[in-house]
Amino acid sequence: MLSGQLALSYSDRIYALAAGDLICFSAVHAHSLDEISDDCRLLRMRIPLAALVQSLPLGELTRLLKDARPFRSSLDARLSFSKVLNWVDDLRHGHAELTALVLDEALLFLRRCMLESSRTGQAGAPLAMVSQRGLQQTASMVEFIAAQFQSDITINDIADAAGLHKSAAMAVFKSTLGTSILSFLTDMRLRHAKTQLATSNRQVAGIAYDSGFSSLTRFYEVFARYTAMTPSDYRRAAQS
Repeated sequence: MLSGQLALSYSDRIYALAAGDLICFSAVHAHSLDEISDDCRLLRMRIPLAALVQSLPLGELTRLLKDARPFRSSLDARLSFSKVLNWVDDLRHGHAELTALVLDEALLFLRRCMLESSRTGQAGAPLAMVSQRGLQQTASMVEFIAAQFQSDITINDIADAAGLHKSAAMAVFKSTLGTSILSFLTDMRLRHAKTQLATSNRQVAGIAYDSGFSSLTRFYEVFARYTAMTPSDYRRAAQS
């Protein structure tokens, strides 16, 4: 954030941002910018998932992808306001090498902040080390799920996206993100449904099918198991 204020609606939470704030989140989860002030200026960079899995501590990557918990920091001596303005100027030129350098610098800053956060006990313990190949395969599966979770996809389809057999895909995914493919897929569908329930007056059945659930009965069953609420109760609480 360069100036002004806004609210980031991300997954099922709202994050208030002001000048000097920095936030890193995964675009696989529902998000939008709201309540934007007239003087708001921000630099928004989309970093490919493949670059993230190569650069960020695994524990933080897990929280970004699985838990939908953004990483927050702020401009300070490590990253000054003038440095960010230099990034803006470099990106305006549209030069491929300059753009790549800006992304590299942003990733290095994020990595330093996250490592320092882990060192001071502000972040949870990372999972066991995973091979670079395993990270790339998991990234491929996450990208496929994010693009197709509203469709009738299977674990075999997700495994195929990474060029893996079903059992190998399940093992790699679990080792990397600490959750199963099915749980991650279900969580994506539920997050989408909860956003729709909270922000629209669409019928529950339409939301269920639009979120990728095969039947209304299955949707109610999963929703109750994960939230201990019915979709209608969740909507009333969210919109009250």
